[in-house]
Amino acid sequence: MPWKLKDPIPTAPASVEDLIEGDLDEVRRLKLNGRGLTRLPDDIDRLTGLVTLDVDDNPLTTLPPGLSRLKQLRTLYAAKVPLVDLPAELHRSGLALLSLSAATPQILSVLRQLTSLNHLWVNGANTADAAAMIEAVPDLEVIDLWGEALTEIPAALRRHDLHGLTLQHSGVSDLPDWIGDFPNLINVTLTGNRITRLPKGLARLDESKLSLTLRDTPLEEPFASLYRQGIGPLFAYLRTLPGPEPELTVPEQRRGPVLTRVVAGRLELAPEPEPGQAGRPELAALHAEVRDWVARVRQKIGANKAFLDDFLIQCQERLGTDGAGLQVLALALATDRLARALAGWRDEDDGDPLTSEERVMCDALLGNLGMLLNWTDEWKEYRRQAESDPVLAEAIRPISATLDRLAQALADRPELAAPILAATLAELSRATRAPEPAPAIVAREAADSLHNTLVPLAREALSLTVTADDRKEIRKVVVQGATIGVGTLAVLAGGFIQSHAGDLMQLAQMLPADFGWLRNVVEALKTFAGRSRAS
Repeated sequence: MPWKLKDPIPTAPASVEDLIEGDLDEVRRLKLNGRGLTRLPDDIDRLTGLVTLDVDDNPLTTLPPGLSRLKQLRTLYAAKVPLVDLPAELHRSGLALLSLSAATPQILSVLRQLTSLNHLWVNGANTADAAAMIEAVPDLEVIDLWGEALTEIPAALRRHDLHGLTLQHSGVSDLPDWIGDFPNLINVTLTGNRITRLPKGLARLDESKLSLTLRDTPLEEPFASLYRQGIGPLFAYLRTLPGPEPELTVPEQRRGPVLTRVVAGRLELAPEPEPGQAGRPELAALHAEVRDWVARVRQKIGANKAFLDDFLIQCQERLGTDGAGLQVLALALATDRLARALAGWRDEDDGDPLTSEERVMCDALLGNLGMLLNWTDEWKEYRRQAESDPVLAEAIRPISATLDRLAQALADRPELAAPILAATLAELSRATRAPEPAPAIVAREAADSLHNTLVPLAREALSLTVTADDRKEIRKVVVQGATIGVGTLAVLAGGFIQSHAGDLMQLAQMLPADFGWLRNVVEALKTFAGRSRAS
């Protein structure tokens, strides 16, 4: 029996029968774009044969969980829609193509689980949101980027094996040289952008397979006329151009238990930028209970045992107040540090400094902290990603060694780095050197914490290559690889990176997605050191 879309349809349909007249099982493509919809019906999973759903350009803020139960659903258009979340189990649908404009923490969490998704269409998002979405999807092959808010092509694309790239009506004016680093890229479409020149790297693509389309793009000469002649003449010319200068951009910090920032020339721990999930109804009660447990243990035990109280304070700070500001990954690390401290804590007579009642209270607190973490999407997804990274375990030794050396360098200069940061890095290093192989989650925490400490240090170090301040001290440190007698964080950073360049380059080779960016930083500082010697 045929079906048809009702006309008109309500803006808040209660059932799919408010939308469709006829056999629901026959619906394969449902086009609802631009209908002013404020909700979709909860029983949308009755459309068991639905393959494509288009809800573009509607004032929807959420989509029904029933979408996750549509086993045939392969395409979902939800661009120009102010979504705040996606169905948590959307990965069960087998979705292959998704269009979006929003990048909330919950949406990014869902994207990280969409292992079947290979085509992402980002429409109207700014550069930061587009990069976050691209970074979140596990394995992209085709990317479509639309909209004036996008001003550059996100470098996050480099972690994917792209086959197709479309860039339309954007604010992008430069095509990056790394566009030629995708061996399987065979379709590039550039329409209505601000690109005036083409990079040398484009010619690294296989011209025998490449489909290159340029429309409404203000190319300068000779690029415009060469494009009209064909890919062969264009690529021949591109190969004659000088290569780009090495990229000295330093990436943003990653999701991880340790985030850092520079405040008044001093490196400190930073709070997680996104608020936690403790405000969710199912977490609010548990969050309040855990906060109460921490307060009770501090009152009962911590007041008389300063060593333990330091760890309890860290947990308390990362829990936040009134169900807001929960720092999930930082709390996970603080909980782990508390557990290890309790396990190895002995008094001067090698006895247990806690009474049996106090030990029971601490065990209950650890249990409640673990339960709270396991209720959050951030922690569950972080653990899942850690356990699915086979390369990380192979790099644990150099990660541990570099963490240890970095912790010591920071501990030696408390006026330049917060002692709590150095202590946290040292504790992470010890955790990775346990007698048994470090669990995958500990390895991931260590790698991300090292990355997030090196990022601001690298930025500080690169400032040495462009400023004349403290030139004598800079020359002494960068050339000699020492940090003695130097009082700026930039010089400490430059000295550390130069002194441990071999270890950092080894990490860049073993884990390019995490530390590959360090290659150019090391080379830039090496070049600067050569110039300093010459002068």
